[in-house]
Amino acid sequence: TVLQGQVSGVTAWASATTYSTGDLVLYGSPTERLYRSLTNSNLNNTPSGTTADNSNWEFVGTGSSVADVVANASFKGYSFKRLLH
Repeated sequence: TVLQGQVSGVTAWASATTYSTGDLVLYGSPTERLYRSLTNSNLNNTPSGTTADNSNWEFVGTGSSVADVVANASFKGYSFKRLLH
């Protein structure tokens, strides 16, 4: 689907990757959580690993993809446009 094509690039958080505002990452174990970068030049700033936000990352929901987050009803009420841009 169109949505799957837009979110297929979401990958696990990596300390050596520099993220831009709006970038999405997966982080956490055993339950993956989806986070959205709140800052540019976001390098080696670990997401909280919980449902809490921090100054660099916003918790979006639980699941291994945006589609899972929405399906799990753990989505924080974003519009898809805001989340994906």
